[in-house]
Order: sequence, then structure tokens, then C-alpha cells
Amino acid sequence: MKKTENKAIKITEPQKNSLRTSLTILERTFDEIERLCTAKDKIGELYENINDFSEQERILLIKKIASIRKYIAYLKIKLNLPKERISTKRTISSHLAGLWEIGCELESKRLKGYGAIDNSLKEVSDPVVKRIIQLLSESSDILMRKK
Repeated sequence: MKKTENKAIKITEPQKNSLRTSLTILERTFDEIERLCTAKDKIGELYENINDFSEQERILLIKKIASIRKYIAYLKIKLNLPKERISTKRTISSHLAGLWEIGCELESKRLKGYGAIDNSLKEVSDPVVKRIIQLLSESSDILMRKK
């Protein structure tokens, strides 16, 4: 970071919003990368996420991210970028909406583009998919309740 004179920086609100949004995406992605770097192996029903970082790689990557975070902090101060308050409920609600859409794509009728749908697939898959979609909707409903 080059020390500059204390000149006023001319920046419009739309420019400021654009920079803040992009830097926030960087910062949130770095949070996820750091979490993955230090996470133990994660095994789901249909995937295994194997942490194959060497200790040296993990340390180097986390150091690089820390350096980038310093630049983000510098720009936040120099450009007077406001901090966004992000609601956990809103974030999860957004994820659930996307997952609901993906759930709907699991319905057998959506698979016609990949070939004829056999009744045996419908009988096994559709009731389970319907329940998954229902549970996703119920999960969203939890977040919409007023206290």
C-alpha cells in the first residue's frame, strides 16, 4: 500500500456500492476458503470433501488471504466504505430458496430431456423429492415467523 497524500478521493455512491459489494464477495469467499483449509474431511451421502492440503500449503494460503484482507481493510478506510450488516436469517433464506428450486428440478418430469421416464423411477423418486421440497418450504417458513 502506497502512502498517498491526504487528498480527498472522488467517488460516486454507485462506485462505492460496487466496490463494497465486490470486496464483500471476496471477503466472504475467503471466509469459506479458510474454513475449508482448516476443516476435517467432510463426508456426505453423495460426496466426500477430502482436505488434501499440506500444512505448508495451508499456512501459505492463509497468509496470502490475510494480506488481501489488509488491502480490503485499507480500501474500506480510504474510500469510507460502509460495513454491510448481513442477517443470518436472510442469508439462509436465500440459500433455501435456491435449494427449493434445485429440489423442483429433481422431479422425474424434469428428467424427460434425458430420456423417457420409467414408472419405477417416478414411484421411488417423486414421493421422496416431494417430501424434500416440502421440508425445504417448512424450513423457509421457520425463518419467516415473527417473534
